[in-house]
Amino acid sequence: MYASVQARLSCALILLCAALLCGCASDGLVRGRLNYDLRPEPERSAVHLPAPPDEPRYRYAGTLLGAPNFVQDEEEQGPKRIAENVFKWLVGLFENNEPLLLQRPMHGATSDDGRIYVVDAGRSAVVVFDPNPPPDDDDSKHGQMLVWEQVAPRVRLGGPVALAIAWDGEIAVSDVQYGAVLRLNRKGALVGVVGQGDLKRPAGLAFDRDRGLLYVADAAAHDVKAFDSGGRLVRTIGSAGDSEGLFNAPTFLSFSDDHLYVSDTLNNRVQVFDAEGRRVSGFGERGVYIGNFTRPKGVAVDAGIVYVAESYFGYLLAYDDKGKLLLAMKGNGMQDDKFILPTGVWTDKQGRVYVADMLNARVVVFQFLGNTTTKE
Repeated sequence: MYASVQARLSCALILLCAALLCGCASDGLVRGRLNYDLRPEPERSAVHLPAPPDEPRYRYAGTLLGAPNFVQDEEEQGPKRIAENVFKWLVGLFENNEPLLLQRPMHGATSDDGRIYVVDAGRSAVVVFDPNPPPDDDDSKHGQMLVWEQVAPRVRLGGPVALAIAWDGEIAVSDVQYGAVLRLNRKGALVGVVGQGDLKRPAGLAFDRDRGLLYVADAAAHDVKAFDSGGRLVRTIGSAGDSEGLFNAPTFLSFSDDHLYVSDTLNNRVQVFDAEGRRVSGFGERGVYIGNFTRPKGVAVDAGIVYVAESYFGYLLAYDDKGKLLLAMKGNGMQDDKFILPTGVWTDKQGRVYVADMLNARVVVFQFLGNTTTKE
């Protein structure tokens, strides 16, 4: 089976030019204004974390579910839009008239222009929440939702795990079925492959913009590999073990301020390396108390705060750069206030923090309020 996957991927590389011309990913399935907060208007009261009387550091900003996040204004419902929707219904894009929803979101990233890319393992797809009007649609004022499943002729995403925005705005997607990282352009078309033959089970990704290196957590090889824009393996960090600098099934990554953060999942810790791959610090220990790790997954760093998704107990944990726990967050907001198997976490330049709440089939969004002080 693996050989047949490799053959299909090799064939896809030959057909890259065709993929770019024909555009294999889906067109906008849903149009409208991107809305984060899906609560009914009367219920949109501020939810702050931590709760009063503590000084708030975060505000619940909303939840991404899928099509319900796109609000269509009346003026958008013109004859052209109605005709497009009828066509999509006829060809089966709106089967049973059910809204297009996330199924098992695992990870994501947000580009500088506000595009939110979400890896949906349930669909074997990348779902794009784009607040920007399509460049080729003069009639639209609002954004669109895209679903990227087929990325080249005869090639569909097989087992996507994580993504990162990499070289020249490309979207790098790790795929365990192909044992490689697929490079997609902004239209969702395959433009290259990284790591095939070097990777066993690619998981988390992180990109070093200054050096142009893509880091890949190889969970089965118990190491982290770095590739340049030409796909060349530049360095390998770590190997199997539990000593400092070694890994036991690393999963997710983050790169910030010349430091690589690795969620060393089965060693119950986060390890930190410099830009040359040398270990400089780490934190975390196995335990059942809030702030301990049992199954740390997603990791992200922003404004000096390290966010870790503790998947087993269902918390988003925030630490300072010394590994001191600042706050433990639940899935406050819509529906159940508990995360169920949270996996990926990422941030954007607006100070928002996104949590892929996998078994709740949603992405929960918090707004950082800028207060990083702690009470002794």
